[in-house]
Amino acid sequence: MTRIRPLGVVDDITGLKALVRAFLAHELAQLKQVSGLAPALEPLLAGTFDHMDRYMPPRGAVRVAEDDAARLIGCVFLKTIRGDAAEIKRLYVRPEARGAGLGRQLMDAALQDARRLGAARVLLDTGIYDTAAHRLYEALGFRHIAPYPESENDPELAPYLYYMACELDTDRAR
Repeated sequence: MTRIRPLGVVDDITGLKALVRAFLAHELAQLKQVSGLAPALEPLLAGTFDHMDRYMPPRGAVRVAEDDAARLIGCVFLKTIRGDAAEIKRLYVRPEARGAGLGRQLMDAALQDARRLGAARVLLDTGIYDTAAHRLYEALGFRHIAPYPESENDPELAPYLYYMACELDTDRAR
């Protein structure tokens, strides 16, 4: 049985780093196919873990999915980017765990976390190539937007990214 839980402290840093590394490797391979660009993986990984405080309470949240053996098989990161808005980063489900709705469950949990943080809007970006993610986000109420100023992406990547926003019903937070 799969379990989704909040990450209160970075209790399995090795497992979480492996999961984020797998996510980044997949994303960078896809990006290279569509753009020819090849950003280095290690600085991106370090950028996530050097700034974990952004994703931890009270300013953010990390949710992880575990399998029966307590192995991390999915994650999603959330951080506050301004008083009324949060940003979702690093949604990932390992390939062997896909197809069971884990991505949606992780997103539902992240959206609940955003409401608890007081966000009225959630922003995210994903690769133009990730049409399955686009469909999931659209089913959750996200719509396409122009790049937002708080995005930390290199401007060179903008043509290969799809930016989205969702307005939250904050009454459901409590």
